[in-house]
Amino acid sequence: MKKSFFLVEDHSLMRQGVISYLCEKSNYECVGCSADTKGFLDFMAQAENSQGGRWQTKNEDSEAAKIPDVLITDLNLDGENDAGISLIRACHEKFPQIKIIVYSMYSSPSFVNSAIEAGAMGYVTKLSDESELRKAIESVMTGTLYVEPSLAKSLVSFEHSLSKFTKREISILQLVMQKYTNPEIAEKLGLNKRTVENNISRIYTKIGLNSREELLGYWKEEEEFRRVTSKF
Repeated sequence: MKKSFFLVEDHSLMRQGVISYLCEKSNYECVGCSADTKGFLDFMAQAENSQGGRWQTKNEDSEAAKIPDVLITDLNLDGENDAGISLIRACHEKFPQIKIIVYSMYSSPSFVNSAIEAGAMGYVTKLSDESELRKAIESVMTGTLYVEPSLAKSLVSFEHSLSKFTKREISILQLVMQKYTNPEIAEKLGLNKRTVENNISRIYTKIGLNSREELLGYWKEEEEFRRVTSKF
């Protein structure tokens, strides 16, 4: 029996293209698709109910909705960047058997990191060759994490950069990324202005930058930076 996937993608033409490609070029069938997170969660609820609350195994011959082996999802859903991450987290927690792959326009290491932390096992950008998505499916089905090669190097670099900083430096960085001034940072963290200035100077030195403008441009995505560093 063929393995299966479910696609969550809010662009109709993209949905059609991905489904057509995978059904033609891989040994996978599409059991469903949706333009939003609710569509997937509703599908899963129906699939569970049709099986009397139990999972349909690969040997069962039933007309009921099939639980997919793989969920392929965009990140920007329901008009929000966080919707895809929330869907990944919900799917991973409730349906751990399903392998999750992100297929997104976002290539920032912080997005990749956030998706993996939420439970995704694969990450592919829409700018890559279609074969990358097929490779990702094949990889995650063996239990192996797959990050598009062009993203893997920058992901390692991003995580390495964060590992250089102390907890205080991370706290200061978070406020810098939110455009707070040094005096405002000092007040919020209960530090004196000179301490904040010294910490920012050390941050510059650790990543080879010379100005606040360069620092703000280093990660670019302030929202994603805050998401990733929130665990520090």
